[in-house]
Amino acid sequence: AKQQVIWLENYPIAVIDGSGAAANIGYIEPDHLGTPRVIIDAKRNVATWRWPLTGEAFGADAPEEDPDGDGERYEFDLRFPGQRYDRHTGLHYNYFRDYEPQTGRYVQSDPIGLSGGINTYAYVKGDPISFVDPLGLEGVGHWNNGSMDNVANGGEAFREMYETSRQWRTWGHQTFPGERNSAMRHCAVSCVLSVKLGSGVARAAGVTNEAQGLAMHDIPNLRSRIRGESPWACQASDLADNERGFRVGNSLSSGLSDSQLTQSCMQGCAGN
Repeated sequence: AKQQVIWLENYPIAVIDGSGAAANIGYIEPDHLGTPRVIIDAKRNVATWRWPLTGEAFGADAPEEDPDGDGERYEFDLRFPGQRYDRHTGLHYNYFRDYEPQTGRYVQSDPIGLSGGINTYAYVKGDPISFVDPLGLEGVGHWNNGSMDNVANGGEAFREMYETSRQWRTWGHQTFPGERNSAMRHCAVSCVLSVKLGSGVARAAGVTNEAQGLAMHDIPNLRSRIRGESPWACQASDLADNERGFRVGNSLSSGLSDSQLTQSCMQGCAGN
């Protein structure tokens, strides 16, 4: 059945099952970090799903899917902020990586390397009560009893990263339009993003961008692509050009203005 979650900033507060007159609303009670802990049926005022905060700290305990004992299981797959339970693998999809709650670790090494900590498989530095990792890159935010100011703002961080990527990709298309400028565009944009976001995040974003191109543009136009009537959106050469940009970005000094950064990236890509 169709399920839609309603958010208040970074906190899930309600879930709608179904649509139209048959839709059913459940009220979500999240904890201090934004993890859903209880869902209350709005009509019957009883809990239909529970994932208690008092359970295993790293999320190894399975949620209670029939706490009201009516014989009907209620499935809800949100877990820690940024995570969604995969019923086929038993892992939590965490955008850039997959999280294994039974071990409290990621199953892939951190794509940003040691920037996220010396243990590249660890989840939030071993402190899931205080930190969250909405992107699967690095634990952020700290909970304390005195203030909400430092609670992790994972959704906002993701939006800022996405907006930065979108802004500079738009700049790339405006500055280097068309397929003939593709190599320079990919190199220059990747150079800028590696400085703005770090090469690990920029590399992951580049791979995601190519995957989106495959799904959104290549597959729907597969016949045209195979016949050579239109260029492929997903190309291995694009990833190679991205890597050139990362190398240029890593060679630049810090503290450059946007105009200095773009000029340095374009000059570096032209000579690389």
